[in-house]
Amino acid sequence: MKRFLAMLLLVFLAGCGSKEVVVTKGYFYFSGNTKGVEISIDKGQRFGVVAGQTNLYTIVSGSHTIDVYRGNLKIISYTFVIHEGLAREIVVE
Repeated sequence: MKRFLAMLLLVFLAGCGSKEVVVTKGYFYFSGNTKGVEISIDKGQRFGVVAGQTNLYTIVSGSHTIDVYRGNLKIISYTFVIHEGLAREIVVE
């Protein structure tokens, strides 16, 4: 009986420690003149981008800030909400 109660307690405690997380993703893409452009998402590291609806960038759904740079000059700063499964266009001029 003690062994059974110990096993039951162990199963209960193991079940309480597990958590299920669902990550939803959205997308964004660039249009316009992206030559020499780099972006930073939520103040992260900069990286180059390619324009076009076929060049989708995946991002976790929620509120994000995307800074667009040409050289060392910040030319655009967008703060917007990304929704699950939808693509957001960012126009670079």
